[in-house]
Amino acid sequence: MKRFVCLGVWLCLSLPCFSQIYRARDYTAPEEPARFTAPRWEISVGAAAFSEQMRDVTGQRLVQGELGAEMRAFYAFADWAAAGLAGSVSGPLRKTELLDRYRTYRLEALVKFTLTPRASPRSYITAGMGWQQHDISYFHLWEKKFSVPFVSLGMGVETSFAENWFAGLELRALYRLQSARSAYFYVAHRWEAAVHLRTGWMF
Repeated sequence: MKRFVCLGVWLCLSLPCFSQIYRARDYTAPEEPARFTAPRWEISVGAAAFSEQMRDVTGQRLVQGELGAEMRAFYAFADWAAAGLAGSVSGPLRKTELLDRYRTYRLEALVKFTLTPRASPRSYITAGMGWQQHDISYFHLWEKKFSVPFVSLGMGVETSFAENWFAGLELRALYRLQSARSAYFYVAHRWEAAVHLRTGWMF
């Protein structure tokens, strides 16, 4: 009889513990909400390096690589999707002494799809279409401006350091829809690779 009484007391004391263990095991933590929910604005500035090569009609290399500055503005209409504009200006990393002035201006419409909007760091992809203009002065004799359209694809990662401040790294590929050339100069390849370092604010 004593054994049954002891067993009953043990079961009465143990059931609350088992129920707590069961509830803890079945508990699922709520998903952390996104820090900034749509709609929101995103503005960023940064540096960019491009793999562009410019040559003259004799095949001599005039420019090898470009380094420049970029600014972007996005409007996010969903936590994972945004659209906006990007503009940049760049100059040569290395150039021949015969080249007095060389600038490339780019203006582009972009869409951005964030693959992991609730994580940090966040990964994303971009796609865009734009226009680039080359401004060249060669040996104080020829000055030329010519423009070509291009499309782009990119992928990157960004992380937040403060409530609304973020920074990121992005790799991009640009393809010119037509040959970039004039009577005296031409771009060696239609494909162009780029690396972007950005920092910006969301509000």
